[in-house]
Amino acid sequence: MKKGGFFAGRLRSVIFAVMLLALGALAAVYAVYRAGFDPGADLMKKMPAGTSLSIENLRHTAARHGRTEWELTAAAARMIPEKNTAALDDVSVVFYMDDGSRVHLTADSGILETGTNDLTVSGNVIVRRDEYRLTTETIHYRHRARTLAAENPVTISGDALVLKADTAVFDLDTRKLLFEGGVHGAIDQKLEL
Repeated sequence: MKKGGFFAGRLRSVIFAVMLLALGALAAVYAVYRAGFDPGADLMKKMPAGTSLSIENLRHTAARHGRTEWELTAAAARMIPEKNTAALDDVSVVFYMDDGSRVHLTADSGILETGTNDLTVSGNVIVRRDEYRLTTETIHYRHRARTLAAENPVTISGDALVLKADTAVFDLDTRKLLFEGGVHGAIDQKLEL
């Protein structure tokens, strides 16, 4: 065997090994990205008991499988580490739908459960999608189920309708709104389905 052939074979083996390591590193980075890695997610867990943290102009993004599901902004947040929550003031949330549309939610205050990304907002709650507007006093967002649930009276209004109900649940994935209890309203004759 020639001396140059031996070194060329070794060089190819080393290059192949380096390429495998680089491919493995890229796969690991992609897996972390798909899992929605957030380097600040453990901040609450690392805070000593009794520590308080206040943040002005908070912005929180929730992602799943590398896709942004919603973004929250708040004028102020007070972290409560012993409860794994954040108390929020002047809350605004944008939910991103699969079809590219958006659902907007605003409220006076809220509680974000930092471990689950569940959110409860209250005070002048308004949910807007296209020309429709839902108003209520309190809504619970369940992150895993991607639902907005109002367990108190709601009003839905749009260009051609006004509906009221005792409770409502909006599924963000199916875009279905379920009313329960005392449902009544008015629909304009010009409404086309």
